[in-house]
Amino acid sequence: MKNDTLIYFIAGYLALAVTGCEQLKHKEEQRTIAKERLQEASRTAGLSEAVKATDLAGWDSTAAFKGFKDTVAMKLTLYKAKLRDFKEKVHKGHKKVPILYRDRIRRFESRIAEMEQRAVLYKHGGKEEWEDFARLYRYDLLELGQGIDRLVEK
Repeated sequence: MKNDTLIYFIAGYLALAVTGCEQLKHKEEQRTIAKERLQEASRTAGLSEAVKATDLAGWDSTAAFKGFKDTVAMKLTLYKAKLRDFKEKVHKGHKKVPILYRDRIRRFESRIAEMEQRAVLYKHGGKEEWEDFARLYRYDLLELGQGIDRLVEK
């Protein structure tokens, strides 16, 4: 019985020792992997810059801006026409456009002029800057259109 206890004790001790060594090896392997990843990242940093430059060179900002500007001009013209038609509709029964609508129409006309100005003043930048500008501009344009539609539907 004492021999069995001694054997179990030695086996347990050896199991713990082997497990501890495995954990140390595992941590060492993790450190090695982290170092290799860091080295790979520093090597590919120059490559990713070259890819970005190629991407920018292959992207025609003038063509993208012209297409965008044409679409925006068409939408803004449509919004102006909606406001003009609404003013005429509301004005028919009154000497002037009612004050309730006059202020809202004036604000929408002001926003349309601001949107036109923003499109004209945009400075061509990189592809990412262009995408950010275009996304924000489309959002503002959509919001403007929805506001005008809500006004006109009344």
